[in-house]
Amino acid sequence: MKIAELLCRAGLHLAPTTVARMLKEEPPCLEPLGAVGKHGSIAIVERFIRSMKHECTRRLVVPLRREGTPREIAFYAEWYNTHRPHNALAVRTPDEVYNGLPPACEKPRLELRPRWPAESTCASPPALMDRDGPHEARLEVSVLGGRRHLPIISLRRAA
Repeated sequence: MKIAELLCRAGLHLAPTTVARMLKEEPPCLEPLGAVGKHGSIAIVERFIRSMKHECTRRLVVPLRREGTPREIAFYAEWYNTHRPHNALAVRTPDEVYNGLPPACEKPRLELRPRWPAESTCASPPALMDRDGPHEARLEVSVLGGRRHLPIISLRRAA
């Protein structure tokens, strides 16, 4: 099955188990997301394919076993849905949108500058400032499933 067919059937929210299952079996034929022949009608699918190539498949060594490729795509789909914010979704992840979760980008932001005005709109989207406690932070970078090309980045208060 071609990746374009997979994405047309899966839509924007790709659960890792769904991706793995779809690579193993032929799903029923569904209508594509866009209108054929219309300018920009399949832009979402094309943009996802571009992102997947740039962020995943071009950074991998080709797995030697057939089972390796669906597993790598499932890792990417999990990271794409749960950890990667999307501009088209107002800087939210697909999981936040799909499950109705509050966006992480709207949580109070950690302001490290002690005299920065609280009413400042330096962040987008605007978020309240968290000024309590120490003004030191640590940047935590981890990776999903040991894949260095799938980073999980967070800023935490230093103890």
